[in-house]
Amino acid sequence: MITTDENYELANRLAILAPALYLLNLLLFPGLAFLVLVFLYIKYQHIEQSHARIQIQQNFYASIVAGLAIVGISIVIILIGGFSSVYSWMAMIIYGISIHGTLVLLGAFSLAKAINQQAYIYPGMSYFSKERNGH
Repeated sequence: MITTDENYELANRLAILAPALYLLNLLLFPGLAFLVLVFLYIKYQHIEQSHARIQIQQNFYASIVAGLAIVGISIVIILIGGFSSVYSWMAMIIYGISIHGTLVLLGAFSLAKAINQQAYIYPGMSYFSKERNGH
């Protein structure tokens, strides 16, 4: 049987693991880290401690939004400008670097909040938080 202290320790570890996986998905292991994050989301989305639940939910949804933003907008740029256009590639590289850097910075901020046992809601993603009652 898991004690309350063990539940709290598990929640703190999960709260830190979620943004770490988000960052790993962006920086080192795209796809693989996301699959682990999906597993955590499915298994622990109803965990009792709110800071862990929010961190798991927010980083799961942020990973989806980040992937769609990076890949989706890059495809749109190529479709509009053409695959062989230097300007398309220049726009795609500038967009990719700037959005990727922003996403990494937000992930680092989320990780810092998790280390301090605080929940972090990504900008514009409060809709995805199931804790919308002012918590």
